[in-house]
Parts: sequence; C-alpha cells; structure tokens
Amino acid sequence: MFRKRGLIYLLVLLFVPIVYSQSVLDGCSDGTTFGYCQEGTNQYCGNRNLISNSGFESDSNDDGIPDNFLLDPNAVLNRDVSHSDDAYTGEKSIRITKQWASFDHQISGRAAITLQPNTEYLFFAFVKGSCNNIRVFSSTSQTGRAENRLCDGDCTLVSIDEEWSRLITQFNSNTITTIFPEGHGSGNGGKPFLSFLRLECADEGDFELYVDKMNLQTVEESPTLIESCQTCGSCPSGLSCSPEGSCIESTEDELMLECVASGDFGLCQEIPPTSLRKPIAVEQFALHHDSSRCEDELCVQKDAFFDCKNSGNENCDEQYLTRLSRFYEVNPGFKDGGDVYIRYFIPTSGNKKIERFKLAGGRDMEDYGRCEIHVRKDLSTGNIKHDFLHYSLGTIIPSTNSNILNLAREIRVLNGFIASYVSPSSVSTCETCDVIRNNFPWPLRKDCGRSNCNLLEGDIIAPKADLLCGYDTRWYLCDQDGIKTFENGRNYACHGDLGIWTELT
Repeated sequence: MFRKRGLIYLLVLLFVPIVYSQSVLDGCSDGTTFGYCQEGTNQYCGNRNLISNSGFESDSNDDGIPDNFLLDPNAVLNRDVSHSDDAYTGEKSIRITKQWASFDHQISGRAAITLQPNTEYLFFAFVKGSCNNIRVFSSTSQTGRAENRLCDGDCTLVSIDEEWSRLITQFNSNTITTIFPEGHGSGNGGKPFLSFLRLECADEGDFELYVDKMNLQTVEESPTLIESCQTCGSCPSGLSCSPEGSCIESTEDELMLECVASGDFGLCQEIPPTSLRKPIAVEQFALHHDSSRCEDELCVQKDAFFDCKNSGNENCDEQYLTRLSRFYEVNPGFKDGGDVYIRYFIPTSGNKKIERFKLAGGRDMEDYGRCEIHVRKDLSTGNIKHDFLHYSLGTIIPSTNSNILNLAREIRVLNGFIASYVSPSSVSTCETCDVIRNNFPWPLRKDCGRSNCNLLEGDIIAPKADLLCGYDTRWYLCDQDGIKTFENGRNYACHGDLGIWTELT
C-alpha cells in the first residue's frame, strides 16, 4: 500500500527496473549481451541461459524434485536436500544440509549442456546460509568423480543483501575435460559438454545452504568481477556503483533524498532537468510536503488518495480507483481460469493439508451464466467428497476475511443420486463444510507447489488477491494494475498493489 508519510514509497522508485524474462532471465528488452552493463545499471543481462528451470520454480509432478533436476542418489529427499519456499526471487529455491548432497541438472532426453569450443562462460547463482566451502562441478555420472570443477571453495561471493550473495565463477570451455567424440550426433562431435551440473557444500558437520537462480551463459567480452559492482564492474560515464549493484548518480540521489527529508524544495530544483531523478523527487516532495508542486494529474490523484486515507474514510480505494481509471491499461492480461479448484486432504492424524488451490480449466459455465468453485476433500480411507459452489456474475471474493460459502449464489447438494442447487443459507451441512464455512485465511497446512497453488502466496491459505467472477463466467485475479472490461459494458478496476477489485461506475 502507498504511504504518504515516510520514505517507503520513495525508496521503491529510486532505481529504474531492468526488464527481463521472469522465468529464466533469458532475455533483455534492449538486446544487451550477457555480461555487459545495461545503461543506468550494472546488473547482469543476457539472451540465453543454458540451465532450464534455473530458479527451481517448476515441479510439475509435485514429487519434491524440481523439473530438469535429479536427486543425488546418496541423498535423502527432504532431509539432506529439499525444494524450499525460501527464495531470492520467485517462490522456490533448494536447501542443502548434507556434505556433497544436491540436485543435479539434467534435462530428460538430453545428455548434457553442449558448450562452444574456446568460448568464455560465466556461471552464477544466488546463495545464502552457513556453508563455508561451496563448489560447482559436473561429472559424467551422478556417482562418478568430478571431472569438471568450475570452482571449489574459491568461488567469488558478492554480498547482495543481508542474507543473500551472488556466487560467480568464469571459465573457458577449453578447460572442460569432457568432450563429445568425433562423429557424435547433432553435429556436436569434438565439443565440450557439462552433464549433471550441480552446486554443493564441502563442509563437514552441520550447515545450511540455500541456492536460487543458477545461470550459465556465454560472455562475449569478459566482465571484470569486482566486489562493489557485482558482475559488470563498471558503470557509464558519470555514474558510480552503489552497494546494491546499481549504477547511480550519487550527487543527484543525495539531493533527492535530502530534498524530501528536509522539505527544502530548492534542493529538488538543483537536480538537472534531464535527470530521471527530477520528476521522482518533485512528486515525492509534493506528496510529503506541498501538493501544489504536483506536475501531473496522477500525482494529484495520489495526493487525494493519501488525504482520504489519513481522514479515516472507508471508501478511499473505490474513489481512488474510479479517478485513476484514465491511467490504467485496459485488459492487461489478468491471471484467469474457468474455475477455482480447491483440494485438501484429511490424514488419520495431524492437520488438514491443502494440495490444490488454483485457477484451473473448469467446466464451460457460459450456458449457466455463473462462475464455479470446485472443492474436493480426500480422506485417508481413500474416499473422495466434492462440493460445487456457484456465484453470480460480478461477484468479488475478497482475499481477506471473506467466506466462499456465504458469498455463493448456490451450492450443489445430493438427495440420493439426484443433484440440485440450493441457497447456501438453507444448507445445514455439506461435504466440505468443515473448511468452506471458515473465513480466510483457512487453518490448513500448505502441501503444494507453485503450479498447483497459483492462487496462494507463501503459506497463508487465502487468495493472494481479490477474485472477480467475470461476465464471461471466468474468474479473474487482481494481480496487476488495470481495467477488466466485459461486452455488457460492466468494467472493473484492479489496484495491483492492494489486490482489490472495484467496479467502475
């Protein structure tokens, strides 16, 4: 949520974000070659990551082993090595607690990562924990010797924040000893390769090591790896490298911070008009000190929203979104699904576990003119129970303190083998009432990965944002700023930061 007082909002806007692919960091919008500094920043950039599922986000069969990785045969899953929710970016990482244990990268049906001869490569990953001797290597078998050690206790570690560091090592492919024989298929004869690539800890005794976002890419020109500038090592003329790894105009940033903190608008005026910091500084000064300094309508509306909140008005979100509709993108691509599918398991002992909480394909409900939530209960005896809840078009299910049973238009009940739909208020019992009568968040334990619980965030069993039953009978998640329009003329605005849907009148 926006804050008018204090510098929280200001700090979020200090640096211009880098645009990259969220899945594997495999592309740059401006075509920057990997290892080169992008203008205004010295974060890494690239166009091809050779490690698939590099952030460990995908586990399509929910077996606890990330897709395109294999469990170390000498490790015990979920004890020595595990799929973790403690991530640097995204939602997943891996956690290692045993010497030499890890997950090995190996894509099904593909023998290895093929490298180009006499080519510079850069490997890096984000790590945290108490391991003192991290090593990166590959071998021709999971139990064989480490033919290729990319780094072994001498990996470069660059602090990113209080917990995470970036591990970096650079090598030339001519140093790789594993080489495809001449005449090998696919034209790879004579080329070096890496198989069963892994990152592990050589420490004896107790330790904990988290690994996220493994990257392996070519470097057309070797970057200088120096601590203060992470991978690029230099910034464009006139910029300096900050501890966070960004190239900044230190004088302008100091002026901006001091201008807002002190309330001296003269300091904002000293920032050159061509600087990206100038409009940010002026807007933040206006929101913190003097709204007459606003230079555009968006700033004015933000100021009105903050004043509304400070006055204790309960309708601020609706008023704000209605006024901001002129600034919002129409139909930006909200996450949607044909139904909401919820599945939970009741063991013989212990807490109930959520196994599915997702937007799914669902049944075609267009002829019924309603949206559906399908709730399934699995019992330890093997029995399965179902409930189907239907919702009127335009229904919004808030992400907090709401009840999906009470908000439903009707719920399916069985009289023998005959199904009928009745009002929830007339239902004294149902197959899943032990859960769906509760307000969010539900007191259940999460037992599912990102793909099967794409409506959850962390371990809180509640939708991560409001859900809208659209007039096309599909559910829409309020996951980004924008306006959802329907053919009947009904329009809804989503405030992505708040996760709130509001109908525009």
